[in-house]
Amino acid sequence: MEYSIVQGSSPEEGKTLFEMAMKGKWSEVVDTCTENPFLLSAGGITRTKDTLLHLAVSEGQEKTVLEITKVISELPISKEFVGRRNDGGNTALHLAAVVGNVAMCKCLAGIDSSLIVARNEDGETPLSLAVLFGKNQAFICLTQMLMLDKERFSHSKTMKYGTHGYTILHYAINGDHYDLALDIIKLYGERGYNVNVANEEGITPFHLLAGKPSAFPSGSLLLLGWCKTIIYHCMIVDEHDVEQNHDHPIERNYRACVNFLLLFRNLVRLIVAIRCKVREQRDEESPETQPENPGIPTIRKIYEEKKKHKLSILIMNELLRSTVDEVYEYYYRGSKKALHPSDTATVDPDEIDPYLDEDDTQTETPILIAARNGISEIVEKILELFPIAIHDMNEENKNVMLLAVQYRQPHVFQILLQKNIMIRDRVLRVVDKSGNNAAHLAAELGAYRPWLIPGEALQMQWEMKWFEFVTQNIPSNLLTRCNNDGKTPEELFIENHKQLVKDGGKWLIKTSESYSLVAALIATVAFASSTAVPGGVKEDNGSPTLENRTPFHLFAISSLIALCFSVTALVTFLSILTSRNKEKDFGKDLPTKLLIGLTSLFFSIAAVLITFCSGHFFVIDEKLKYVAYPVYAATCLPVTFFAVMQFPLYFDLIESTFKKVPRRSYKASVLI
Repeated sequence: MEYSIVQGSSPEEGKTLFEMAMKGKWSEVVDTCTENPFLLSAGGITRTKDTLLHLAVSEGQEKTVLEITKVISELPISKEFVGRRNDGGNTALHLAAVVGNVAMCKCLAGIDSSLIVARNEDGETPLSLAVLFGKNQAFICLTQMLMLDKERFSHSKTMKYGTHGYTILHYAINGDHYDLALDIIKLYGERGYNVNVANEEGITPFHLLAGKPSAFPSGSLLLLGWCKTIIYHCMIVDEHDVEQNHDHPIERNYRACVNFLLLFRNLVRLIVAIRCKVREQRDEESPETQPENPGIPTIRKIYEEKKKHKLSILIMNELLRSTVDEVYEYYYRGSKKALHPSDTATVDPDEIDPYLDEDDTQTETPILIAARNGISEIVEKILELFPIAIHDMNEENKNVMLLAVQYRQPHVFQILLQKNIMIRDRVLRVVDKSGNNAAHLAAELGAYRPWLIPGEALQMQWEMKWFEFVTQNIPSNLLTRCNNDGKTPEELFIENHKQLVKDGGKWLIKTSESYSLVAALIATVAFASSTAVPGGVKEDNGSPTLENRTPFHLFAISSLIALCFSVTALVTFLSILTSRNKEKDFGKDLPTKLLIGLTSLFFSIAAVLITFCSGHFFVIDEKLKYVAYPVYAATCLPVTFFAVMQFPLYFDLIESTFKKVPRRSYKASVLI
């Protein structure tokens, strides 16, 4: 940060203070100000008009700030000194909130509590900055001090301490500070504040929460993998504790017990802290003897993930509970009436939404945002409390069912299918402004590819499965309906997936050519091995000389198996090369052939390795036969490595072939 001296009422004295502060001589700064407190009345001593107090707070000089504020508090115009602003309109309390130092916040706000809600040039208050930067303790400190000023605390019932109508709860959820968000709901909600108030754009904190799939199990567990998922479910996360000293006072009879437990907890924490400090010192002295445990950070990360999910669900429940008494406000905010078209072949755009004013833009309701992002927890809870929300629609006339289909959200779609059959059919028959029903939207293909599967061919298989899954669960008469462009769902599917079919065909051909080459090489080796007889034959009757030994039988059987499976793999891959590569072929025919080919190839590789080891066993001398086992393992390692590298594709192929409902990924970007 570049500083320069700004001329004030006493430039020489200001320059001296500036130089001492820049050299870190804070004790001399305190002594000078103690001797002459009115030196603090000078203007900013930096180019950005920062005062001495600004610099001390920015540098984290807690002791210096406490001593300076002690000097200021004894002056008759102490509030003026503490409230001085820099070019950005920030007071020292703004900076203390950003740093998150509780002691500095307490002493600065103790002189003038009005600074807690004082806005800078960007419209931010110290309270909003503490939330924005995730400083929990600083937020709680400032909130408790603001509560002492009952007149100022009750002045605003909307918590709009941020810019553009954003509340501190908006900031907490938007910054993924969910523990802080729950603190805000508890501290403000239980005191009569409307915690779910909308900003200037009509977005409530619940809207933001509905746009964060990573904050819920339904949007995150698929990214952990099976091993981490098991650890996730085995972990126990304690409930979140919120500071409620004034709301839930403890009975005097239990005060001693509580104090004893707190003392015991602090003692345990002290012992753990000392132990960790000793371990850090050992690591510094002899790092080679103290290897890191790579498992601990991973487990800690999984724990934090589960804690985040638990907090998000608690926040969801709290926000919905505060909305129960405002059913109509929830239903009409950002939504409009659903129109259910009559049974006609095409739909007139002018008749789709007679209730909508084209110039009136409306925010989507949280259930629509949650459905688009695949957050099944929010969708289920909202439908439990507000069943009528299933008819909410956005500006494009898409309800929760159409959005779930369009954005490939199988879990949400399955939840909606479990609803009452009359409501389900009514929701399924809705069309959007373009005349598209659920089948049309399932046939669309945009840049958004949510399927967690490699290769264009398997992507096309998932698309085919999704289209079939949707069409099997909607009224059959919708499959022949045309949209405003005069296209049926099947025609739209063929048109939108032309390029993917082409790319999938190329991927299959390239993959089959590579695997068929490997299968041909294995077939050649297997054929040569199956026609060879280790040890030769007897001259008198032509029988093998080693026929009574176990390795010989193993050699004969494994070579035949290798030949059989390698030829099967080769024929299967050749059949893929000569296939038509039509849309429906990607649904089951081509993936099944690829699966059979890969399975046969893996079996043939394993059989060839067994053939090699059993045949070579006769060459090794009796004394060296036990040494041969590690040699065989090292020899088979390259081929085994090739097979293992293909396992991910193999397992994905098995899942995509036998799984009825596609599995999606949540790595795509999320839009509100």
